[in-house]
Amino acid sequence: MILKPEDTHPTLIWKQKDFSKALSILLVVILTMANHNAQCQENGKTESGIQNLHFSGTANFITFYRSMRTPYPDAIGGKKNWAFTPYNSTGSFNTNTSQQPLINLNVSGNPTPNTSFSVSYALAHFYTGLVSDSSKIINVQNLFQFEGSLVKHYGTFKITAGGGAMNLSVSPLTIYNKDFREPSFERLPWEWRTNSFSKYLDDFHESTPMTPTLLTNTASQGFIFDATDLPEGFGLRAFYGRTNFTLTPQRAIDEHPLELIAGKVYKDFVDGQQIAVNYYNQFGFTTANATARDKREIYTLGFNSSSKKYAFTSEIGVGRVTNPESNSGFGEAISASVKVPNKKSRFPVKASVYRLNKSVASLEAGFLNANNTVQQGGYGSDASYDNGLYSSYLQEVNMMANNRQGVILNAEKHFDHIRFELGYAISQELENDSNVVSYQHMTNAFSRSRFQPWQVGVGPYGRVSNRFRRSLETVAITDSSSFLKTFHAVDLGVNTLFDVANHPLILMNYVYVGSVGKSISPVNETFLTTIFYELSGYYQLAPKLSVLAFYSIQQTSGGDNTTLSTETQKPLNQKATGIGFGIDYDFAKSAGIYLRHRWMNHEDPNFELDAYRGTSTSLELKYFF
Repeated sequence: MILKPEDTHPTLIWKQKDFSKALSILLVVILTMANHNAQCQENGKTESGIQNLHFSGTANFITFYRSMRTPYPDAIGGKKNWAFTPYNSTGSFNTNTSQQPLINLNVSGNPTPNTSFSVSYALAHFYTGLVSDSSKIINVQNLFQFEGSLVKHYGTFKITAGGGAMNLSVSPLTIYNKDFREPSFERLPWEWRTNSFSKYLDDFHESTPMTPTLLTNTASQGFIFDATDLPEGFGLRAFYGRTNFTLTPQRAIDEHPLELIAGKVYKDFVDGQQIAVNYYNQFGFTTANATARDKREIYTLGFNSSSKKYAFTSEIGVGRVTNPESNSGFGEAISASVKVPNKKSRFPVKASVYRLNKSVASLEAGFLNANNTVQQGGYGSDASYDNGLYSSYLQEVNMMANNRQGVILNAEKHFDHIRFELGYAISQELENDSNVVSYQHMTNAFSRSRFQPWQVGVGPYGRVSNRFRRSLETVAITDSSSFLKTFHAVDLGVNTLFDVANHPLILMNYVYVGSVGKSISPVNETFLTTIFYELSGYYQLAPKLSVLAFYSIQQTSGGDNTTLSTETQKPLNQKATGIGFGIDYDFAKSAGIYLRHRWMNHEDPNFELDAYRGTSTSLELKYFF
């Protein structure tokens, strides 16, 4: 894959050899089908060479309009921004196309009784609303993906390949997805439900709605080989290629993205147990012509066991980072959790512990990376696009990070019409290798992330980093004493379900409190404290019509031991609010139109330039076929 240097915002395009690979795969499929047809004709059969041919897909049209009375000075479009895609592309292959293409088409069939195939095609555009294009030019991106499977009496075998973003999962400490909270009010690009209100009913049963388990995959590109149902309960998964974190615009132009080999061998036991050996190796060089290695390795052993009384998961191993700034030594990786469903009392409890050395570094894993020598695209890449670094990050309750050890506790209590969930997490750095602390802007997160998508060090004071559907801020610490930062996080979710005029109404309350300090106490010698509250409501007016609204507020305060304002000589004192409403109308069994509108406000009296105020509106039409 290379980028056209002349593009205003680079677009990923296919190199000739990549196109040849895809064409070869397609040719194999066509020849297989033709050969089968010929055999059918020789045998006097008239049936089609492909049995049970199916067509499916989605069409997704979406527009965004932002009007700001007070914008951030570097927000794209300034006071007015009109776009037809959530984010502009920076050369990565899954920023828009894999999760929210304009059109996605899948064709599947069975050439023979024990074989199957599917071919996926996606088309996306980049009407981004950038000043340079003003959404007036067409810049089209096409993706192509192939999947084939073979079923034999001794196992099932599947291979996936192509130019799209393939979902891949190996293990939480190697390749997985990160379990961020997803607000129910927001429309998600991977939404698969054709009945809108069913989404809110599902979220009601999860007090803090997270990324669904079926989406615990990371975007990858290359070849995936799966062998399941092998004798004695064995299975295999192998991957070769790249992920969204191995490529940056400059690396693509220089034609030296990192390569990745990963996989696992596992064995399932009849009593609900599984043991797996997992492997992750991302490798390359610091520059196109250099001999200096840029490499990340992780080797782990996983063990899972479940029954009616408990569910236990664990993973233990080692990792190593090799680059000009690393010490090339192996570091430990330990993660374990146990959940007790306790159906009799309906009070499930879950406890987790982890210890991850900073040498255990995978940007594709289920934990956050705090090792600043490991960068998106590889060592020495453009730091302004480093979306894989979370320096001393005040995480959500259920999120792990490397260079950290911690404990996570969760408890639930649910009745027919009300649900409670309480979570608590405490963690501490293994070594203090940064004089900063970072945190998430939960209020207006998605809208904020579109001010300057994918960029690091933006905003009026250069402290903001925008990621996929979320926005982070980094604050410098001025305390020069020796300490290990300690992180506390507590969240509480309370969901209720009523009948109002014989129609269901769901109310969701969510509270998050987090702090970072020098000691185990959550209130003494703190560097940063943030409090977030969100109330949202979802009312089904008719079987096909739902109305929704939300209110959120976040207050963040910095300590005197952080950077002070030059205007007031005082620390961070931010307050942000968001108010919005929405309408979901399922005008057909498999199609709907969705409106979202919000009023946004953010200010900091101590940092006067840190302020924005305005509105954001989106309109989406989605059709499943």
